[in-house]
Amino acid sequence: PYTAGGDLLRHIVPSLLDSLAAAPDAALGELLARSTVAVEAIAPELRPALPAGPRTLTNLAQGEERTRYYSVTRTRDLAHALSDLTNAWARRLGGSVTIAVLDLAEADATDVQLVATLHRRGRDLLNVTTFPGPPVERVPDGADLAQVYVDSDGTSTLPAARTAYDRLPDAERRVRHDARTAVLTHVPGAADGALLYHLERGTDPGRAVPALLDSLERTFAAGFYDAALDVARRGRTLTEPSTEEWIRFTQRAIGAATYLDRSEEAMAMIREARRAATDAATQMRCAYMSAMLYTRHLPPEQRDQDLALEWANTAIALADGHPEERRRGFFGAFMRNARALVELHRGDLVGSLALVDEAIGVADRSLTAKAHALHRTVLVNNRARILLGMGDLPGALTAFTEVIERDPDYEEPYFDRAGVHRALGDIDAAMADLDTAVSLAMAFPEAHYNRADILLEAGAEEAALRELDRTLDIDPDHVDALTNRAALRLGVGDLDGAAADIDHGLSLDPRSPHLWSARSLLEVARGDDEAACASLGRALAIDPAFVQALGNRAVIRYRQGRVEDAVRDLETAIAVEDCAALRVNRGVALQALRLPEAAVEDFTAALGMADTDVPEVLYLRGLARAAAGDERGAREDWAAHLRLLAEHGEVSEHLDELGAVVTADPLRAPVGQEPGL
Repeated sequence: PYTAGGDLLRHIVPSLLDSLAAAPDAALGELLARSTVAVEAIAPELRPALPAGPRTLTNLAQGEERTRYYSVTRTRDLAHALSDLTNAWARRLGGSVTIAVLDLAEADATDVQLVATLHRRGRDLLNVTTFPGPPVERVPDGADLAQVYVDSDGTSTLPAARTAYDRLPDAERRVRHDARTAVLTHVPGAADGALLYHLERGTDPGRAVPALLDSLERTFAAGFYDAALDVARRGRTLTEPSTEEWIRFTQRAIGAATYLDRSEEAMAMIREARRAATDAATQMRCAYMSAMLYTRHLPPEQRDQDLALEWANTAIALADGHPEERRRGFFGAFMRNARALVELHRGDLVGSLALVDEAIGVADRSLTAKAHALHRTVLVNNRARILLGMGDLPGALTAFTEVIERDPDYEEPYFDRAGVHRALGDIDAAMADLDTAVSLAMAFPEAHYNRADILLEAGAEEAALRELDRTLDIDPDHVDALTNRAALRLGVGDLDGAAADIDHGLSLDPRSPHLWSARSLLEVARGDDEAACASLGRALAIDPAFVQALGNRAVIRYRQGRVEDAVRDLETAIAVEDCAALRVNRGVALQALRLPEAAVEDFTAALGMADTDVPEVLYLRGLARAAAGDERGAREDWAAHLRLLAEHGEVSEHLDELGAVVTADPLRAPVGQEPGL
């Protein structure tokens, strides 16, 4: 992992540190501090030279204390952090820096992702050039071609070098691999790549097993799950089933496959481990992993919450039977937390909360005050989320605050607590927590998205657009951010930008009714009502109760003269969500159908609702009353209309029309849809 990324960091970090030493720069210092975690993960030998950065309980936990692991998005975040550093370095060189990456077709997934990120985010600073194959090899005349192949760590593509290597006697080949191992022992970055390759092919392949185990723990803990799965598979081939080493390789392979959504492969290895092992600890872990697969990791159609519960109960029974009190307490708490997740997915929030509370109690009784600080914090965090799901906002706020006090450099509880503050109406506190989350994280697209959400509610559209830009800079495939940015771009007349966001969003999620609705607004702006109606039809085929789409289609149908169809759409929408705008529009449509009494009913209902433009609705109801023959009622409505406007220093735009039946088209225009706002 990070063969290219590590070399890049080893080149640019010393250069940036030299720049900082030569001329203090607060922004550069902050960037380096924020990048410490990324540098430590990719090129740990550089860590001592960097400023202090955030240290979470996840970073600090070692061995069995490590019970929380990174999601698969961590490599995306690392790539983003490395891209920030690379851009800063290139900017100091004046830009136009070329980075050439060779043999990309053979790269680990981490480097493939990094190169794509550098290319996308380099803008005018970087020219990222990639070559699928290796460089042209030039070998001096008379060179030992077999040694050329060994020294290339098996990457040489010279046919003559590979042929010479294959012709070596097996014993000599192994000796040469041993010699190369000695050379690579202290080379940065070799321990998870070339060194393992040579150890596996040396005179004693068994020497590779501890090195593979060390690499497996490093790559798994760092979130490099493709590399971890590769190393685990290789370790399994070098060890006998049921041995301690084989079990460790298998358990990590199961975990890595699960994180990579290779759940069927994970399940097959669980069954293999259950057949091979007779010890209670392995069977307990297999039961736990089976429960997790059945409750959330298998494809939705294969999940089975009853089976998940059976396996979770088995894991608890085995945990409670552990002979050592300390480990019995830890495993008991861990497995109860697992069952709490199953109960949550079964819809039993009360039962889930009881299990988490029980797990906290088991841990408190059985463990010393400082033992398993990470997992005990995870338990409190899970309790907070369950309380939030139960609607206990004060309880959730207290619990998330406790998590932050225990793990102050961990960004996620700030994000979660921001949601609670927002639900309680404390927007300032919510924004403060989101600001902290963003400052602690290498990249946190959801925090930027939620900041945009709050800013949109406050009417700060320019600031919201900047946050959505930042969200999509980190995660270009964030569908909700694409949808909301498209709506904002439509609002400022950037039709091409909106079209690009909508098209990209639909390529990711063609069943998003919000994106089809946004496309309809784009088509209305381009003057194509037929296409807009078709897009709204697509949205409603996906979600027949989508009020926004029903209301907007009614407007277009009314404009096309399909008034009865417009009324049907509005009736469906009102049955789902009765509101003033829908009532007003249906009133106008009913009046066009010469049903003024029904129109009066809708206008009267609208006047009793919030967010009603009272003067305008009074004017419209006056029209309907006049059409129904209620001239006195019409005059009363128009008088009230004029009086309300006068109180606010306004003049009615309908002065010339008052007292007559008007045939204008007052149906409102389509309104934008911004999901999640």
